[in-house]
Amino acid sequence: MRHFSAAEVLHPHLRTQVQQLRELRGPVRADEPDAVHRMRVTTRRLRSALATFRPMLTADSSRALRDELKWLAGVLGEARDAEVLRDRLAGLGPQELAARLDLRHDEGIAHVRQALDSPPCLHLFDALDALVEEPPWAPEAQAAAHDVLGVGVRRDWKRLARRAKAAGRARTDADRDLLLHEVRKATKRLRHAAEVVVPVFGSPADHLAAAAKRLQKTLGEHQDSARCQQLLREFASETTLAGDAELALLRLLVHEQVRAERAREQYGPALDSLRARRPSVSFRRRARPRA
Repeated sequence: MRHFSAAEVLHPHLRTQVQQLRELRGPVRADEPDAVHRMRVTTRRLRSALATFRPMLTADSSRALRDELKWLAGVLGEARDAEVLRDRLAGLGPQELAARLDLRHDEGIAHVRQALDSPPCLHLFDALDALVEEPPWAPEAQAAAHDVLGVGVRRDWKRLARRAKAAGRARTDADRDLLLHEVRKATKRLRHAAEVVVPVFGSPADHLAAAAKRLQKTLGEHQDSARCQQLLREFASETTLAGDAELALLRLLVHEQVRAERAREQYGPALDSLRARRPSVSFRRRARPRA
């Protein structure tokens, strides 16, 4: 039975993500449904792979690409956050609120279009093309995948565990919410890493990715609700409302508080489910690579 090298596992993943990123430029410019979200996710998958498996690539090339992908994800995030809030509150609340969200979304898309045509972004896509055409592999990338890729996954697991522990020790609601956001980011990175190594470690990696996805979804609901509450409070402080409009805004705020509390209640079970999939022994054993 042939065992793949780390480079043979990582290269197809990187190539697929870069191709998807290129293909999404047109849909994003056209503001097609979910296009910004898909480009942002692809950008994060690439950045996560370059971070988790950074020993497989030469340090200089990996670090520069991660920084540029972080910039692009930030630009996409402005439009995506506005899109999420607009869809979440569609048909709810005062007309003035809907108009503000529409404007925020349009401004975000305009910024994204400008960024995609900017010299930094063009340079980024050229660099990504070079990455997949001639990957700057470090010597470690030629080692057997089952011997070296599990190290990155376990490192991401420990990163998540530290952040979850810190969130559990938070003394205020505000501190806890900030720390839960950090847990969510660490969960995404772990999920992406697990998905990459499924061809190497099989079902243990599949199960780890599924459990991370569940926790990510729970924390995503919590984060969306927190942002929505912030928006509603800002809108209330900047706008004079009365009667039905004021009552509708208050009901929205209470509804979002309930949703956030529900997400916090689901956090513990989702975290426990992920802990049960800890990447330990299973990610050190040899496993038959999938074709």
